[in-house]
Amino acid sequence: MNPYNSIKFHRALINDRARSDAYRDAIHRTVRPGDVVLDIGTGSGLMAFFACEAGASRVYAVDSSDIITLAGRLAKDNGLQDRIQFIKGDIRSIAVAEKVDVITSELITDVVIGERMEELLAICRERFLKPGGHIIPKQVELNVAPIESNDDYQKLDFVSPDVYGLEFKSAREVAFNETYSIRLQPEFLLAAPQQAYRMNSTDCAPLDHPQAELTFSITRPGILHGFGAWFSSELAEGSFLSNYPSSTSSWSNRLFPLLSPVEVKPGYLVRLRLSGFHPPGTSLVWQWTTEVLQSDARTHNLSSVAEFKQSTFAHSIHSLESVLEASSGFRPTLSSAGRRVASLVKRLDANLSVGELTTQLVAEYPEVWQGEREAKEFVQLILLGFHRNGYVE
Repeated sequence: MNPYNSIKFHRALINDRARSDAYRDAIHRTVRPGDVVLDIGTGSGLMAFFACEAGASRVYAVDSSDIITLAGRLAKDNGLQDRIQFIKGDIRSIAVAEKVDVITSELITDVVIGERMEELLAICRERFLKPGGHIIPKQVELNVAPIESNDDYQKLDFVSPDVYGLEFKSAREVAFNETYSIRLQPEFLLAAPQQAYRMNSTDCAPLDHPQAELTFSITRPGILHGFGAWFSSELAEGSFLSNYPSSTSSWSNRLFPLLSPVEVKPGYLVRLRLSGFHPPGTSLVWQWTTEVLQSDARTHNLSSVAEFKQSTFAHSIHSLESVLEASSGFRPTLSSAGRRVASLVKRLDANLSVGELTTQLVAEYPEVWQGEREAKEFVQLILLGFHRNGYVE
């Protein structure tokens, strides 16, 4: 089930007063009476309702999930149905009748990127925003700090190197090449935080790759377990929202763990190279390289204490076959199920009904189906996936 269609999910968002109050404040600071507003990923419609409350004459509320049906009902319940036009579809392919004064969006993740916010805002800025228009959020930053958090770290580790007398080293390496949701506390920090990435809505690129090289000076003795990450955002001029310290239930924080804990002291340096990569059609990949250095008290020369190279790509368990299939020289072929999908796709431009498509597939692959009902369910499932991705109308 798509979580974005869940009333439980949207109820939690609405009831997160720190989040909702911050966005309401930003919308009231930005939207002027008579403005036209575009709300990307409207969900339950809450931001669209705030825009109307601030004086918007029209709001185009867009979402690709079925939750938009409920948003329409809520608009009617609140007497706003004449001011909000709900559009179900992918923002990349929908049409809006006019340029807008304000774009609102709540696509921030706990590490800024991950919901393709930079891509969607860049597309909407170029296609829909009037010159001099405003975007909420105005900017979002990713902040990082080395942390000590033994409880969080132990949850990721195995009980011992040889659970039940077996060696789990390979499994442990997979587990520690992933990032994890945690709740940061100020006392976890071993050094002052630094900014690793900033997204400005006015000039962000559709495809952005956060990259940072940071050096932290350890300020207290402790055990370095990894890096804590969180966002801070200026939603609008004078309106701010952050998930650190944890004042909002909608976002946790993020742990980039080390392969092994390292004891550190004041004067130690920790160098971090961090990069994120999220091209269309792929999962978000993080890479982080860590070097811990200490200074010789007599010569002040730096020497390496520990060094780690990690990537969430290494967290995925790949067979040799799957790696070869991803290479440029691999020649893919359709499976039997893939051939049925391809056959269905070829027929989509023929203006056939679902029943007619089903009948033709049954005739072409009579040995596959237990009955016409099974074939119809296959057609409906494929078409539903295509519709959600904007491939069919």
